[in-house]
Amino acid sequence: MFDKIKKLFVVEDEEFKRQAAAEEELSGTPVSTPGLTPSAVPGHPEEQLKTSGSPDPKFIDILLKALERENLAGEDYLEFKQSLQSLSGIAMDEATKYKSALAMSKSRGANSDKLMQSASHYIDVLKKEEAKFLDAAKGQQAKLQQEKVEGVNGLKQSIVEKEKQIESWKKQLELDKASLQKMEESVGQSETKIANTIANFQYAHKVITGQIAADMDNIKMNS
Repeated sequence: MFDKIKKLFVVEDEEFKRQAAAEEELSGTPVSTPGLTPSAVPGHPEEQLKTSGSPDPKFIDILLKALERENLAGEDYLEFKQSLQSLSGIAMDEATKYKSALAMSKSRGANSDKLMQSASHYIDVLKKEEAKFLDAAKGQQAKLQQEKVEGVNGLKQSIVEKEKQIESWKKQLELDKASLQKMEESVGQSETKIANTIANFQYAHKVITGQIAADMDNIKMNS
C-alpha cells in the first residue's frame, strides 16, 4: 500500500519541482517551502535564521507512511487520487479529469462529501506529523541554543578573567618598572659613593705617603 501512496504523491513532486524552478527563474529568487522557522538568537530578535526547503525523500516517506497508517477503509480521497492519476496520460483538460475521477469514485460508493471529509482527515494526519516533527526540532533547537548560550557565556567569563589578569599584570609591571628605576638610582648612588670614597682614601694615602717620603728625603740630605 505504501508504494501505491508514494507513487500518488512523489510522481507529482517532479511537477512541483518544475513549477518551483519556473517560478524561481521568473522571480530571480529561490522559492521557499513551508517548514520550521528557526527562533531568533536571544538578545537579537531581529536576527532570524532564514532557510529555504526542498522535498527531502526521507521526510516524504515519513509523511506518506503516516497516511498509510491512517488510511481509511473503502473508497476515499486516496482511491480518488489514484483514479485521477490513472487519467494523467489521457489528453483531456483538468476539469474533465476531475469529473471523470469523481464519476469513478461515485461508482464505487463515494460522493464528493466523503472525498472532502477523507481529504480533511489526511490533512489532519499530516498536521499531527508536522506538530510532532516541529516539537522534536524545537527541542533540538533549544538544546543547541542552550549549548550556544553556555559556550558564549563561558568564553565571555574567560575573557573577563583574562582581562582582569592583564590589568593585574600591567599594574605589577608598572610597580616593577618603578622598583627597577629606584634600584638603578640606588645602585648608581652607591657606585658614586664608593668611587668617591676610593678617591678620598687614595688622596689621603697620597698626602700621608708624600709627607713620609719628603721626610725620608730630608733625612738623607741632612744626615
